[in-house]
Amino acid sequence: MLFLAFLLNGGAVSGDRMRANHYSERMNDPEGENRSVRHKWTLILFAAGILCVSPSIIIFFFK
Repeated sequence: MLFLAFLLNGGAVSGDRMRANHYSERMNDPEGENRSVRHKWTLILFAAGILCVSPSIIIFFFK
């Protein structure tokens, strides 16, 4: 889940590609509806991933 959040957030691409995608996306979607949906899903998947990983970390350090 963390990996999906990473991909949706754009963390897997270089800065110049992210900048180019940002401006071309803004030109095609001036209201930013697609971006807001993508950011919403990024936060949901990140929170779910943290909830899944945190027990593993706690068990690893306190076992």
